Amino acid sequence: WLDLDYIPDNEMDLAGLRQTVVDAVVKRLMSDVPYGVLLSGGLDSSLVSSIAARHMSEATESLQWSKKLHSFSIGIKGAPDLQGARMVADFLGTQHHEFHFTPEEALDALPDVVYHLESYEQVRASVPMYLLSRKIKSMGVKMVLSGEGADETLGGYLYFHQAPDREEYHRECVRKTTRLHQWDVLRANKSTQAWGVEARCPFLDKAFLEAVMNLDPSVKMIDMEHKPDGVNPKMEKWVLRKAFDTPEDPYLPESILWRQKEQFSDGVGYDWVDGLKEHAEKEVTDAELANAAERFPDNPPETKEYYLLRSIFEEHFPERCGLETVPVGKSIACSTPEAVSWNPEWEKSVGDISGRAVGVHVASGGFSVNQSAKEEHSLNGAGDEGKASELDMTTMSDLGMHVAHHPARRPHSVQERCSRALRHKSLSHLSARKSMIGVSVAKGPKSLQSQAPSSTARPLPAAASGKSCLMRLKASVAI
Repeated sequence: WLDLDYIPDNEMDLAGLRQTVVDAVVKRLMSDVPYGVLLSGGLDSSLVSSIAARHMSEATESLQWSKKLHSFSIGIKGAPDLQGARMVADFLGTQHHEFHFTPEEALDALPDVVYHLESYEQVRASVPMYLLSRKIKSMGVKMVLSGEGADETLGGYLYFHQAPDREEYHRECVRKTTRLHQWDVLRANKSTQAWGVEARCPFLDKAFLEAVMNLDPSVKMIDMEHKPDGVNPKMEKWVLRKAFDTPEDPYLPESILWRQKEQFSDGVGYDWVDGLKEHAEKEVTDAELANAAERFPDNPPETKEYYLLRSIFEEHFPERCGLETVPVGKSIACSTPEAVSWNPEWEKSVGDISGRAVGVHVASGGFSVNQSAKEEHSLNGAGDEGKASELDMTTMSDLGMHVAHHPARRPHSVQERCSRALRHKSLSHLSARKSMIGVSVAKGPKSLQSQAPSSTARPLPAAASGKSCLMRLKASVAI
């Protein structure tokens, strides 16, 4: 199936597909550390959570660290994903932990997220995942199951509604799947590993890939006018939904099983993406965007959002080799550049990776950022009957202390990166030259303390590139 010229023709086997997914999830539950599931309330993460919860309840011999499966979700208060995740958690009986963030908190995390991603793509979805991983790590959880992979292999993104034919539908699935290391898998891996949390993806199991990527594309294609089972329209990922449509022993509530695809960056709250765009509008001038090709001659950004993210990226990674690792090309609702040609209007636009960029998106009903406090779950999460779980008995200040004990290992700025490089110099050498670079040797532990530069010091330029900054510092302490 990796060959774009090969178009598979295998028939659908719902029972076989269901068992393949179950086996893939159970295989990844082998763990000797505390674990949980990332639960967005969408189809993929909900199915993974359901299978994991069933297995935990049926297992007779295991090293379970908790009697219940722990699930984690994040979003702006009242976000679509939070509502869906809460419904699934109640249905499955998991110990659910719901965390909230504000657009301002997300914006504050941008430099750190870009650094860990080593990319200016996938930032929208990476920020909430990064913030959630920090909370998960503070609770002692070291491994989580995630739902990445199903959208790429089955054509779950909303732009697949406009696939011109079965051949192109399959080719796009192949393109999306084989480029996951640059996109969603990169995001899932680096956003979690920034805090030392391992993410495992059952939908990228080899047996599952072989099963779904060798299906006849006509089985996976979207046709909202057709109801193969006489009840449900043939929406995105219909074959996966139908495989787990078992009314006699339901895996999920009907409303979740047949919920429309909501991209993670949208599902955590539409205000996040809109807030990022508004922030970029304030930070980047029209003149700067018009002259973007002068500052960024390679793949110049076409929107202020990407101009802002590209600026942050090149502050962390000024060398050209860093830029060469980032994929290029226009995207509509997370499409590949090749799929943009499906619609002439897409080709005319500057591109937007949000699922709302496609006309078939339906906003989740009831979404509001001003829901009553009575409907909100606390940041600590809520278990059965509203009681806090055994992991959540700490106060919020205690939780903050745990976070402080497990900081993501990253420099905050170019200046700090440069100063770290200088720490290889001897302390006595730095002390002798402290008047030139504005630092002194701390008494007691071998650490450096920043001080305000003296009148003779050479302050670090805020906008200096990493290379030039490091060269200046090296020159100032050279013998």
